Amino acid sequence: MAERKLEASLIARLQHLLLELGRGFAFVGSRHRIEVGGEDFYINLLFYHFELPRFVLIDLKTGKFKPEDAPTSSL
Repeated sequence: MAERKLEASLIARLQHLLLELGRGFAFVGSRHRIEVGGEDFYINLLFYHFELPRFVLIDLKTGKFKPEDAPTSSL
């Protein structure tokens, strides 16, 4: 529940966040579902960068970082 509260707070300040990220970013959505290898994952915040052109995924964590939180392959 704490992650959802954090996510809601970030979305409320999304315009400021986009300005901080810099030119070329667009907000795609929150809690965006993706399927990788037959498993469902939910991306907390999903952006697209028009100049690179790449998706930028932000996964929010409220606890300490654990090695299993790091991605093992590119999507």
